[in-house]
Amino acid sequence: MKDIEMLLNKYFEGETTSEEERELRHFFTGGLVPDHLQVYRPMFSYFETEHTKFSEPIVETFPLRKKTKTRRKYITYSSGIAAVILLLLGITGTFRELAPSPTNYVSLTEKDIQMLLSYASRQ
Repeated sequence: MKDIEMLLNKYFEGETTSEEERELRHFFTGGLVPDHLQVYRPMFSYFETEHTKFSEPIVETFPLRKKTKTRRKYITYSSGIAAVILLLLGITGTFRELAPSPTNYVSLTEKDIQMLLSYASRQ
């Protein structure tokens, strides 16, 4: 009995090993537990049920999805298409800057046109 009380003290201090915790769970889920230690019985029996509930590997319950070749192909094709589009946008933007565009404009008023016509008729 003193051993169990010593293990409980160690347990609440956080100094027990896995084997000692297993011994405590076995004691409290087993047969007779003294009246003054009945308070701890639900806690250790809960730990025991949760331990057995989650002792199965999660990988079997939730299998990981494997990457398929079609997904890789989709990523490859879509990145290639995006690269071609960016390349075309870059080329067309460059050609716009290289193409000659008129930078000087002449605006003529009616008075300017009359003056040009009179000058042309004299010659």
